[in-house]
Amino acid sequence: MRFGLAVLMGMRVSRLEGKTILITRADRQSGEFARQIENLGGRPLLFPVITITEPVSWEECDRSIQNVRAYDGIVFTSSNAVWKFFQRCKTLGAAVTGVAGVYAVGSRTAGAIEEEGLTVTGIPQRFSASDLAEWFKQKEVRGKSFLHPRGEIAGNEIADVLTSLGAQVDAPVVYRTVDADPGQRGALLDLISKGAIDVITFASPSAARSFFRLMPTHEVLHRDVRPLIAVIGRTTEGEVAVLGVQPDIVADVATIDGMLSAIVDHYAMQADDQ
Repeated sequence: MRFGLAVLMGMRVSRLEGKTILITRADRQSGEFARQIENLGGRPLLFPVITITEPVSWEECDRSIQNVRAYDGIVFTSSNAVWKFFQRCKTLGAAVTGVAGVYAVGSRTAGAIEEEGLTVTGIPQRFSASDLAEWFKQKEVRGKSFLHPRGEIAGNEIADVLTSLGAQVDAPVVYRTVDADPGQRGALLDLISKGAIDVITFASPSAARSFFRLMPTHEVLHRDVRPLIAVIGRTTEGEVAVLGVQPDIVADVATIDGMLSAIVDHYAMQADDQ
């Protein structure tokens, strides 16, 4: 581990020294998150409770890829959708060209799109599917056709809004989110019981659901010393609330940087109050 002072978002001195932060994201997404925590002086602990896997069938997606030039725009609401969609394009030997617009839910998703060589033409000010749906309400989309590669359990908000505005939407499933077995459940419970985990982070509703299926709330939160619960944004906050858990920290900007900033702010406020 690397310890010391670091700057978050180019502005703030770290307050995460000595804090252990549990990461529940899929393995593929955990590396950069862990490095950011280390750079802020904290100790990341990986406990991936979800994994990203193939859809049951690629038939609908393959048909969309073969006809990709027929779409006026492609809409991505997660970096996982970007990854799996373009992975499938490469498998088929297909290039995504001739599409007028490419739209992203947030900065991370936009970055993943740009890594594939495409330019993002639209992104909402706040990074959520709801805000992207609202963004489209300000545009003229009637009669246009959109491709919306998505996860199996993703909501239908984007497709519903575009359809209500007179657009046609194809929304093929390009990945599934399934429970992973991170092992070491007993070891984690032991750390929690000793107060050795400071913050449990959830970067998606699916991660929260999977975690609390594996680790019931009474085993994690009903203790004299319990970890804080941090969530990436309002959507994940709502899912955690449904599970009977009140988050302690909610990011204003629904990104990993936003969640880390909120965690740092929480500890900074605690320090100021002392």
